[in-house]
Amino acid sequence: MRLHVHLGLEVPNKSGISVAGQPYRWPDDETLCFDPSFLHEIWNFDTKNQYILSYSIWHPDLTPAEIFAIKLFNKSYPNSI
Repeated sequence: MRLHVHLGLEVPNKSGISVAGQPYRWPDDETLCFDPSFLHEIWNFDTKNQYILSYSIWHPDLTPAEIFAIKLFNKSYPNSI
């Protein structure tokens, strides 16, 4: 239903993300977009802090009616998704 978007602000060399078993690295000042329904993990083995701006967007294949229904369902069952 949603996609996660990560913008690498400060990304140490020994950090990254794995989505569906495929490793990725955030280039500084670039975005990485992925489907969070796939198994994913984030790591940082560097001594420097990692700063990632993260936000979610609706999946572009959803219709306005589907988005409306999801929002309506979430109001009725807020802990369901």
